[in-house]
Amino acid sequence: LGVPVLNFEDTATRVVARVVENAHFEETATWHVTLPGQTVTQIAFELVPKQPFMEETEALPVTVQIEQDGWGEGVGAEVTLRVRGAEQTWRRARRSFVDGSVQYYGVRSPTDPSAGPGQSLVVSLHGAGVQGIGQADSYAAKDFAWIIAPTNRRPFGFDWEDWGRLDALEAADDAMALFETN
Repeated sequence: LGVPVLNFEDTATRVVARVVENAHFEETATWHVTLPGQTVTQIAFELVPKQPFMEETEALPVTVQIEQDGWGEGVGAEVTLRVRGAEQTWRRARRSFVDGSVQYYGVRSPTDPSAGPGQSLVVSLHGAGVQGIGQADSYAAKDFAWIIAPTNRRPFGFDWEDWGRLDALEAADDAMALFETN
């Protein structure tokens, strides 16, 4: 899970991103080496479900907290997640090797995702003003392939060069490993 964090203070070191245990999720702790000062970044929280979620409309609350040595208390928030059905697009979050931030890609599952390893992978890049999930929504499911649509870091101003290209390649690598595609 990626949660945007605005750090108005100086750079924080040894930051812990904690998921507070509840009826749906285990407690987890994700370490971040630094949280740069005067910046906005997506902080990674690891979600470990206690059981499979069966209802696609089910709203799942999760409490997240950021802690650092020297802070009196952590800073927390409650986030509500939505469970998606197998025929719906969904977001896959991953931690970027570029800067440690959380980036996501939209996923359109094949019509038969249980067909097993060896299906194809299609990577679709969006244009300005479109997010990855919107790009994935624009496709119908295919029986032969997973479709992924990485999102770029900004709605305008970044193209698919430099960091955008690296994000797209990392998303493709993540999807190939996760879905066991060719």
